[in-house]
Amino acid sequence: MALKECSVILAATLIFAPQVHGADVKMRVCFGDDVVNGCPVSTDVMFSCGNENNATFQKICSRVENGKRVLLDFSVTRQGTHSGGKCGYAWFELTCHEK
Repeated sequence: MALKECSVILAATLIFAPQVHGADVKMRVCFGDDVVNGCPVSTDVMFSCGNENNATFQKICSRVENGKRVLLDFSVTRQGTHSGGKCGYAWFELTCHEK
């Protein structure tokens, strides 16, 4: 994974990871060719092609407690796709479930 993508995952984790126990957090995550100009729909987080996998979603839905990474349960729903660029675009609703 490229350094830029790692930075985005870290930022997404810090911004969107649930901060209050018991509170689920929902966000729209988009994957596509043109990260700079973005997805054809509004999104909270944008990643480049080829990263739409459970490992990326799991990294977003995690937090650090007492110096250890805690992986949260999550659910993903594909909301849409659009052609364009090298790989097109796909966007998902990601819900991080608090344990």
